[in-house]
Amino acid sequence: MVCAFAALNAAFETNALALEKAKEPMRSLLIATENSLEKGLALAEAVLQGLEQG
Repeated sequence: MVCAFAALNAAFETNALALEKAKEPMRSLLIATENSLEKGLALAEAVLQGLEQG
């Protein structure tokens, strides 16, 4: 799970860098990807916290 969180975080950062340079229509696609990655990160973080608490 830690590896999954790290991979999602790396993808989020990469997407953020691409978003800084992108123009439409690619920008809209990257924004949608950012939203999906945020949800994935939140879910992974919640699972990790649950595992830590037992």
